[in-house]
Amino acid sequence: MNFVKGNAIGNRLLHKALSPYANKGTVYLKEAYRGIHEDGSPERTDTRKETRDCTVIGVFSIPESCYVDESGHFNAVEFVICYNQIMYVSLAYAVENEFLESFIENLEEFYRKQISDVYISKFESHYKSPINAREFEGVCRITGSKKMHRTMYLKTEIGFSDNSGGSAYGSVDLAIVGV
Repeated sequence: MNFVKGNAIGNRLLHKALSPYANKGTVYLKEAYRGIHEDGSPERTDTRKETRDCTVIGVFSIPESCYVDESGHFNAVEFVICYNQIMYVSLAYAVENEFLESFIENLEEFYRKQISDVYISKFESHYKSPINAREFEGVCRITGSKKMHRTMYLKTEIGFSDNSGGSAYGSVDLAIVGV
């Protein structure tokens, strides 16, 4: 299903969720928007999974690689960094709007736990064609959740693309401990 940009996610939430990257000069996510279904269909609520659709569209720019000389394209390390940034914004947005039940109670608690308690438990990425790292978009979607033994397990999907046909996508499972 395709998504289009809805309302902008506020700069306060964006900057706070990305603050762990600010001192390193690696904030690549410049803008974020609530993703809405292209066909205008309503959000789906699935009480069995304790989640509602939560999709965030991000606008990215990587002016210079933080770890290697210029490669000329978006690569696996940048995929993970960009995924982490849009995922943290997505989780903060989900907490703020109560899209996930049995999760973290408020944003301040999330910000305290975001780096120490969020783990990638499974990661899969695919590259269809090179992406121009200077300007591209990403779509992150939380597709399911389950809470067991003080751990919230999330399934997410991610896709990156640019205006010239560059494309990469993947699926990432998360575990958030101590919830």
